[in-house]
Amino acid sequence: MLKFNSGSISREEALDRVHILHDKLKFYERNPSFDDGKHEDILNVFNQLTQDHQITEDELEGRPAPTTELKTYIGERRKDPVSIYNSQPEVLEEREINQANGWDRNHDIALPFKIGYNANTGDVDQESLGKILDQRTAEFPAHEHTDWDPAKMDDLREAYAFGIEPADYKRAMSIGVPHDYLVENFYRSARPHTIQDPYATELGSAAGINFGETPAGAAAKQFREENPLPESNATELEPSSGFTPLRCSVMKPTHIAMAYQHGIDSKELLEAWHGNGFHPLAQFGEEFTHPITKYLAARGMGINHDQARSLLSSLKHIPSHTFKRYMLKGHKPEEIISALNEHADISLDNPAKQEAINE
Repeated sequence: MLKFNSGSISREEALDRVHILHDKLKFYERNPSFDDGKHEDILNVFNQLTQDHQITEDELEGRPAPTTELKTYIGERRKDPVSIYNSQPEVLEEREINQANGWDRNHDIALPFKIGYNANTGDVDQESLGKILDQRTAEFPAHEHTDWDPAKMDDLREAYAFGIEPADYKRAMSIGVPHDYLVENFYRSARPHTIQDPYATELGSAAGINFGETPAGAAAKQFREENPLPESNATELEPSSGFTPLRCSVMKPTHIAMAYQHGIDSKELLEAWHGNGFHPLAQFGEEFTHPITKYLAARGMGINHDQARSLLSSLKHIPSHTFKRYMLKGHKPEEIISALNEHADISLDNPAKQEAINE
């Protein structure tokens, strides 16, 4: 951990440095997938300065000091949840950044094959899916992976059969994740993709996702034209009565590996993934989602699953660095959220859990 003698500088100098570091931390907050290896050191120095010189949140933001550090802000008259959330400039900026960097739902990676789904029963065409997995197992080009341990080639072959690209699998394994944890969470994360083909458009909805609520029209058409969907050789679904061929999106293998590194079990990870990252407005439409990286970052602060869900479900945007700073000062996560979420009294239904359609 990077440390220095923060007591050797004046409080005024410390406040100047903290403002600079605060801006850098906001950048990391807005870009959860960005990793230049400096975030932890900056956060440590920031926390050390704010603690040693007793710098408050209001000093950081240039607000008049309240009577207590965790005093809640008295906002304007209550509005509907969507208006409240969208009135916060930082959340609009976050949404734009997620879209620009390809972290939103439209840019989830898609399986290289389609899955047959019966909207009336919720069943998956297991027979066709089994044939697809057998075909992909047989077509796996082991001769192209001379860099891989031959004793572990069957693991790489199985990952490929389920739709994991070999390069992504190798990258995830280099981070440090058991094969079974990676593959299981990958295929159990499958859910209907927001960018659908005509079959899905005609279907209307699947696994609780209404395609009419997903980004569509000209934007979807342009996305498909600019991002051709991957296809696997000999994996087309056979015609089967009642089943609609759906393209499914899945979690990135590197994110699954990061989850394992944070000690997140499969049930928690999949609940966050299928629950749209615990976005407070998830029930209002598929455009309201948090990237799974935001959940991973929250768990990386040392809080548990329920605490991360409460933080991410807050209608009031709470920056993670602010949250962690109060934790380091001895405040409990529940206390911080209660104090900072000025809209806690507004009732929101829990985000509808989107079950993986292949379960």
